[in-house]
Amino acid sequence: MVKLFETNLFFNIWTCSKQLIFLAGQLYCVGGYNGGNTLASVERYDLDSWKEVAPMNEARQSLAVVSLNGCLYAIGTVMSFDK
Repeated sequence: MVKLFETNLFFNIWTCSKQLIFLAGQLYCVGGYNGGNTLASVERYDLDSWKEVAPMNEARQSLAVVSLNGCLYAIGTVMSFDK
């Protein structure tokens, strides 16, 4: 039998073209597009809300994200439509 639970996973900022990844027991949301800007943001889900952590060096959307040796890596992307 699988035990299901419900939680609030709403993001702080509306975005699309982002990636979610699970690393070291925590869920991360990386990059995306908010309708006006490509984002460099990285957020981590802590208990019941999203908290901002160190951003990426470059804004990215439609990216791939992988983890290796405890680090997150952003691969490929549309760097920005903003420029």
